[in-house]
Amino acid sequence: MTFLPLLIGILSLASVIEAQCAASDSPTCPTWVANGFCSNPFYAKSALQKFCPKACLNSGCPSTCTTPLAKGFVSIGIKDCGVGYEVDSTGTKCCPIVDYMNPIWNYGPAMSGYCPLGSIIVNIPGGTPTGDCISLDSIPGICAVAVQDAWCDNGACRSGFTCFKKAGICCPSA
Repeated sequence: MTFLPLLIGILSLASVIEAQCAASDSPTCPTWVANGFCSNPFYAKSALQKFCPKACLNSGCPSTCTTPLAKGFVSIGIKDCGVGYEVDSTGTKCCPIVDYMNPIWNYGPAMSGYCPLGSIIVNIPGGTPTGDCISLDSIPGICAVAVQDAWCDNGACRSGFTCFKKAGICCPSA
């Protein structure tokens, strides 16, 4: 008789753990995803929810990754979603890599499908129906605004600068 209450307690705890999604991805998540974190059966769903809840669409957490990839939109054999987005772990959707959870990066609603220069439209769950404009400067790893040179020209920048492709911005070469 004492086994049943113990089993119910364990199952309840497991469902609570499974339902705990972090508010944002860990800073190391992009590297982990690139190395197969989301698709490796070794990692429990609770680990995906804790470290990469947005990037791992199979984490069971809410996601803004709803844009299907355009067929044939390929760059050097790698599917490309455009500035401010990356292909999800399944290779079927484009996911925003900007920090849309932090209000400091949200410039407000898109107007007639457009955002100010340096931002992209993200359809945030519960957000503006037309999408919100989120700053590209919120992408992890981008150089500081003060040292940004210009927009990349087909992936190229002037001497001394390198294209930070995720944002399409020329940053000082290391």
